[in-house]
Amino acid sequence: MRISSKIILALVSASTLCIFLKMFKLPYINQVLEVSMLSLAFFLLGQMFLGKSLPGGIAYKILQRFACNGMFSATAGILFRFLYWAGWHLEFGVGMVTFVFSLLLLVKWNIIKTKFPEKFDYFRYNYVLPICFLVLTSILSIILPDKVFYETFSTLSKTKSYEQFQAENPGRTGYSFFPVLKRAANPND
Repeated sequence: MRISSKIILALVSASTLCIFLKMFKLPYINQVLEVSMLSLAFFLLGQMFLGKSLPGGIAYKILQRFACNGMFSATAGILFRFLYWAGWHLEFGVGMVTFVFSLLLLVKWNIIKTKFPEKFDYFRYNYVLPICFLVLTSILSIILPDKVFYETFSTLSKTKSYEQFQAENPGRTGYSFFPVLKRAANPND
């Protein structure tokens, strides 16, 4: 396993642990979550510029850079959601669309495994692990209604109810990704 793969494994593990501990509303867990997820996001972005580029033509290198950029945007969107910042759905949506589109093209062209079998481990460790992290955290972010997400993960829920938070901070409310889930969470709207 390469050093970049070990760094990704450590950052994904730290981010997952922070998300789990955020449910218990421990003090300073937001700062630790910010550092671990921002480190993961910028490391994934850094792979776009500094990472070892796999052999292949210019089309493959462009797709690899799009995939890294998509992973960066999606990870930043997930961070926005867990810190309860507005705009997470736009950042996450753009990142996931970019990432999935470029990944599907990479798989469709069958560049990864058949043409370069010696580099398949690089792909597996540097793309598959962040994919699993993004899928699991995005399922958690998308499925939970906004009120439940606030009560579970927000450290402000100790002192303020969801309704008080919405009234005081109309621009900082998180939004359910799908309007159907938003309506199900707030049936009076």
